[in-house]
Amino acid sequence: MRHEAAQVIFQENIKKYLKRAKLKQLYLATLLGVTSSAVCQMLKCRIIMSRNQLQTVCKGLKLSMDETLELQTLLANIRNGTSDLRSPFNKLMKTYRRENNLQIAQLSQMTGISRIRLKSFENDFNAVFTEEDAEKLAKVYDCSADFLMKKYNFINTAIVEYTNEELRNNPILEVADKPIVHYNELRQVHLAALADFSNYSNNVDLFVFGEIRSTESIRYEIEKNVVGITAKSSELDLPVNGDIIMFVTDRKPMIYVCRLFLCMNADRKYVILQKKEEGDEYYDMAGNVYGERLRWSLGIVEMKLIPKLLV
Repeated sequence: MRHEAAQVIFQENIKKYLKRAKLKQLYLATLLGVTSSAVCQMLKCRIIMSRNQLQTVCKGLKLSMDETLELQTLLANIRNGTSDLRSPFNKLMKTYRRENNLQIAQLSQMTGISRIRLKSFENDFNAVFTEEDAEKLAKVYDCSADFLMKKYNFINTAIVEYTNEELRNNPILEVADKPIVHYNELRQVHLAALADFSNYSNNVDLFVFGEIRSTESIRYEIEKNVVGITAKSSELDLPVNGDIIMFVTDRKPMIYVCRLFLCMNADRKYVILQKKEEGDEYYDMAGNVYGERLRWSLGIVEMKLIPKLLV
């Protein structure tokens, strides 16, 4: 759906629901705690509603689940232009379903959750996920409902009032978080064991996979979308005895100073290979061309070795 079409339908739907409930726009202003002019700008999509604000509006107008889902999908289109945004929670839901080799229809039968809701969990940035949903899915995915609810990312946002001059200079303004968060250089990095990557494939989002498999995390100065993998040197046939932490990513292009890659070959053996500046061939640590087929490869952003003394 085009961005402009989503704006028109979003505005018309909310006006339709207000008329059905015999309410005025002033009701929405009172409901959201903003001025009437701010509501007017929201309906014209000059100020974009936050997810929480839209949820408040839907509850206040007593909309059905299908009506709510439609407005959430429209808001996602408005935010992103021609395609919907996907959250880490969306990716988590899709990863879990694929790991269990389930189709949407099969999962719907097993849980009693409608197909449209299950699809929204995977594709809708603004999907509403309840404790009841978590309890039903937890039984299938062999985890706790509390774990799934913690993964569901609630974002508390507040309306930012804009002056008329700012509105003229910025035709599309988004409701911002309050206060605005700036990331420092330290990031939370998930740590997973190398053995857990036996079921990894390139069809799975690495960051979500690492989050699911991780048992701990560290604060580290590193790039975004990086997962930490812990291993023994013996698991990689390295000549030095010790523990290893590799920070890996599946993001392209993979251009790193060391040009090292963590790979799994056809025999399901983990190997560390290297690429030259030109060409696609992989080389082993001795500099020989590695001719075996690879199941997957992950770029190594950084690798740390903690040697152990031989006794």
